[in-house]
Amino acid sequence: MAKQKQKDYQLDLTADRLFDAFDDLVDSGIDNIKINKNDSKSSFRWTIQILNHRGKILAESKSWLEKFREESA
Repeated sequence: MAKQKQKDYQLDLTADRLFDAFDDLVDSGIDNIKINKNDSKSSFRWTIQILNHRGKILAESKSWLEKFREESA
């Protein structure tokens, strides 16, 4: 039970950071944007994408696998 509460707490913190970052983007004057997860079926390759209103990718995070490879190099 305590382990689940810790996971829930971590998820809440992570979501708060994501929402704060999104608010910062909007506050900077970028409008008509949305946040999306890429289409990869593997969670190791998932990324977060920032898209404009037409669906063009403006920015994309690194996947877990890309980060792992960089840290291991």
